[in-house]
Amino acid sequence: MAQQSNPNPDLTKVNPARVHDWFLGGTLNTPIDRAAGKRIDNALPELRSMVQANRVFLRHAVNYMLDQGVRQFLELGSGLPTARHVHHVIREAQLDAAVVYIDWDPAVVTAGQAAVRGTDRAALVQADLRDPRAVLDHPFTRQLINFAEPVGLLMIGILHTIPDDAHPDQVIALYRQELCSHSHLALSHPTQHGAPTEPPLHAEETYLAQVDVLGHITTRSHATLDSWLEGLTLIPPGLAPMSDWLQPSRGDTSEPVSAPLDTLAAIGYEP
Repeated sequence: MAQQSNPNPDLTKVNPARVHDWFLGGTLNTPIDRAAGKRIDNALPELRSMVQANRVFLRHAVNYMLDQGVRQFLELGSGLPTARHVHHVIREAQLDAAVVYIDWDPAVVTAGQAAVRGTDRAALVQADLRDPRAVLDHPFTRQLINFAEPVGLLMIGILHTIPDDAHPDQVIALYRQELCSHSHLALSHPTQHGAPTEPPLHAEETYLAQVDVLGHITTRSHATLDSWLEGLTLIPPGLAPMSDWLQPSRGDTSEPVSAPLDTLAAIGYEP
C-alpha cells in the first residue's frame, strides 16, 4: 500500500531512524549511519541496550495481543519497519492481521513504504503522532483498521519525544477515545527514577548521542505514566521496569538483551 513521499532521501547525512535500525541489526542504513552508531556506542553504550530492549518488548506485546484475539495494530512513531517488526511477528504467527505504522520522518516513510510493499494489510503513513485526528482519519488507517473491533495501540520508545507543553496526556486520551472494549495498549518510557544527579563525563557527547537516537528526551515519573493508563486493566507485572518484562518466561528473549533499569513498560486493555 503506497502513498506519496520523498523519493530521494538525503543519504549523505546521518538519519536517527537508520542508526536505530543499525542498532537492531537491520539493513536499511548507510555507512554514514553505521559510523555514527559506533560513535554513539562509544559515548553512551546504554542507548543500544534501550533500543534493543524496546524492540524485544514490542514483539512480546504484539504476540500477547495476537493471543488475545487482536488482529489490527496501530504503531505510533514506528521508525523503519525492519528487524522483526510488527508485520514480521504477524507473519511468524501465521495469522491474518493488519498493521498501520505512523512516522513523520520523510526518509523513514520512503524506505519504510518500500519495506512493506507487497505485504498484505500493512501500510506506513506519514503523519505527526501528536495530531491524533490526522492519524486516525488518514485514508489508509480507515481502510486497514476497524475501530469497532479491538485494536493494538503501540507507543513503544516514542512518548519521551513529546514535551510536556505538547500535552502528551491529552494526546494519549484522544487515541484511547477511539478504542473499543478489549483493545490493548502497550507503552515504554524513560523514567526519572535512577536519573543521574550530576552530569556524566563527556556530558555534551552523551547528550548529543541521546538526541541522535532517541530525540530530545523528556523523562517522566511512575505516577505520571500511571495516570496516562488510568482505566486500563494492566496485565502483570503492570507498569514495571523493563527488566521485569524481559524475564525469559515473559517474551521473546532469543537475542540476549540487557534491559535498561531506567525504562518503564506496560501492557493493558480497555475493559
